[in-house]
Amino acid sequence: MVFILNVTSYANDYAVTRKRKVLAPEDVFQALSIIESDNITAPLMDALGAWKTNKANKSGEAKKRKAEKKNALTQGASNTSVPFSITLSEELRLKNAEHG
Repeated sequence: MVFILNVTSYANDYAVTRKRKVLAPEDVFQALSIIESDNITAPLMDALGAWKTNKANKSGEAKKRKAEKKNALTQGASNTSVPFSITLSEELRLKNAEHG
């Protein structure tokens, strides 16, 4: 628990010196360097890289699904539009209703 608090405190101080209010991964890595915990930096960088790759893949898949859904909707709309036609008997019924 104390370790996390120290890392967070140093990372926050580093972010403030950079005039930022939100912590970034570089702030955490800088904090780990300050408290001499370089032995966990490499595994954390690998985990961050894997997370970013996974996030990019999910984002790409979501965009692809959204585009496919949009295409399906536009294709469906163009396929369901049937030209309006009226049968002769319906036309006669409407004319009789207008005149009667």
